[in-house]
Amino acid sequence: MTITTVLAGAVMRGVWRWQWPTVAVVVAPIMTVDLAQFGANALKIPTGGWFPLVIGLVVFTVMTTWRGADWWKRAWRARQCRSLPFSPPVKRPRKHASRASLSFSPRRLNWCP
Repeated sequence: MTITTVLAGAVMRGVWRWQWPTVAVVVAPIMTVDLAQFGANALKIPTGGWFPLVIGLVVFTVMTTWRGADWWKRAWRARQCRSLPFSPPVKRPRKHASRASLSFSPRRLNWCP
């Protein structure tokens, strides 16, 4: 909640163009309550409060790694697909339909799998 209060103060000052005294009057009481609650909860970390923090850190690490890998995968795919020339799909007569003859068909024609 402390980070939310700091960001709210930044929005008040930067986006809404409030004066510093007005921001201080609004943010100071909220920050006082937030810091008191943070201090009370920080005392619980050695007696078991560390476990949710570790779980949160693991989830954060997995999600940021996943996002970074996805970004690298998309960049690599974009580099690989630039060299492919575009050709319109070819219509071929179908003798019979079977599940073994299914193929990949992207919705975007200029995208390669």
